Amino acid sequence: IKNILDKYEIDFYIPLIDEELIKAKTEFHDYNNVKVLAPTADFCKLCLNKFLLMKVLSELGISNIESYMGDDFEWKNDSAIFVKPISGRGSRGIKRIDSSKELDAYYILEKYKPEEILIQELVVGTEYTIGATVNNLNEILSISIKRVIRKKGITQVAVIEGNKVIFDVVGKVVKELKPHGPINIQLYLTPAGEVKIFEINPRFSTTTIMSYAAGLDEIELYVENYDKTYNQEPLQPKFGLTLHRRWES
Repeated sequence: IKNILDKYEIDFYIPLIDEELIKAKTEFHDYNNVKVLAPTADFCKLCLNKFLLMKVLSELGISNIESYMGDDFEWKNDSAIFVKPISGRGSRGIKRIDSSKELDAYYILEKYKPEEILIQELVVGTEYTIGATVNNLNEILSISIKRVIRKKGITQVAVIEGNKVIFDVVGKVVKELKPHGPINIQLYLTPAGEVKIFEINPRFSTTTIMSYAAGLDEIELYVENYDKTYNQEPLQPKFGLTLHRRWES
C-alpha cells in the first residue's frame, strides 16, 4: 500500500474493509501527508466490538438493546433471540434462534465459541441504514437516511427518506462518541418510535452510492471540508430515490 501511495502521490486513502480500518488509521495517516478518510482508531476499535458498542450506547442513553455475551447468557423463557459474532461483518454468523437446542446446534454448526457470540433480544421495527459524513474536526457535514426494504448480507433494496427522530439520534452519536470520520449507523425504529442501534460501521457504507445519485457527493464533501469548521445544517440527499441491487452471472 505504501508503494502505491508513493507511486501515484495519493492525497486521500479511503479504507472500506473492517479488517484494514485500524491499521490504515494508525500506519498510513500522515504518511507522506496522506489523509485517511476514517474515524479515529479508538472509535474503530469500539465499533468493531459489537458487545462493547451496545454497552456504551446504553450507558450514554442513546440506544438500548438487551445484550449478552454467549458465555454469560441463560434462557429465561422460549422467547426468540438474535445471535451474531461480536466481531464480524457482512451478516456472517447472524441468525434468529428460537430455543436452547437451536443455540447448542448453532455453536456446533457455525463453529463459534460462546465467548465469541453476542446474544440480543429480537427487535421488531423498520430497519434503516444511515450514512453520516463527519469530518476530522467531528463536524457533521451530511446525514443520509435510507429505509431498508430488502437486505441479504448487504442492502439490496432501499429508499432515501427524511426522519427527524433518526436525524437527532445521529447528532447524539457524533456528539458523544466523537468519531472524527465518516460512519454508517444501522438501526431499527420500533412501532413505538424508539431507536434501536444494532451496529455502527466506522467507514463509508456501500449505500453511499445512493447519496451520490441523489445529488450528494459525500467523498467530495469530506475532502472540501477537511480541517474546516462547518457552520451549516448537515446536508441531506434528495428524498425518494430508490436503490435496487442485483447480480448477473
